[in-house]
Amino acid sequence: MELAVALTSFVIFLWSIFFVWILSLFVLVIAVYFTSKANIARQGVKGENTLRKVLKNALSDEYTGIFNVPAIAGDIDCVLVGPLGVYAIDAKHHKGTITYAYGGWNQLKVGRGGTAYHGKIGNPSRQMMGHIHFLKGLLQEGHRSVRPPSKHKLALEEDSIIRRPSATYSC
Repeated sequence: MELAVALTSFVIFLWSIFFVWILSLFVLVIAVYFTSKANIARQGVKGENTLRKVLKNALSDEYTGIFNVPAIAGDIDCVLVGPLGVYAIDAKHHKGTITYAYGGWNQLKVGRGGTAYHGKIGNPSRQMMGHIHFLKGLLQEGHRSVRPPSKHKLALEEDSIIRRPSATYSC
């Protein structure tokens, strides 16, 4: 009888260790996933801030930049409006060398040990085509302002727009 109780206790102990190990592994995977997502978002913000600074210093008074415009999938980093048209700009802040060849985007990075390796990069062209299609639809429908395609309201803060005093626009 004592042996059965001891074996039962030992099996429960082993299952407890196994359960704690599985739970710890699950928490670790979730933490790595969200840390990776946060790092990607942080890099995106760096690219958008760099774009904002460059445009603010480089644009003439004829241009207005509107940042973080909600679109169908995500947001458009910058919609630039000027005398020559409306432009959608997608800011990227990837490390390494980015090239386009044979119908695909490639990223070459150098690791800590100095060895080169290929990183994974999405297709910014496809994303931009969606943004352009969204903007064209708004302009063709005669919208006087950029509105998000969902029930979310577009709230542009003052620092989301680079205004130029001499710029005049009409629809």
